[in-house]
Amino acid sequence: MSEDNNLIYLTDDEGNEEPYSFLDLVEYDGCEYAVLYPESGEDDGTVEILRVEDLNDDEDAYLPVESEEILDAVFNLFKERNKDSLDFE
Repeated sequence: MSEDNNLIYLTDDEGNEEPYSFLDLVEYDGCEYAVLYPESGEDDGTVEILRVEDLNDDEDAYLPVESEEILDAVFNLFKERNKDSLDFE
């Protein structure tokens, strides 16, 4: 992963780097979750929510979230925190 201002580049399973805008870091149930917006592809308004795990001082791991309950809770916290600055449908 590399960063450029608010852009984060994540590497997929095939080694391709994909750019994401970093929208917010949400704490939920003792864990931190990154809310990211994919910069490539269609603009369908969906975000990606990944659990952030500290590897060391310079590097974090972004891990998939399997639980729909956690995804919904984190997204609702994100919407509440950003309701004045972002338009949610």
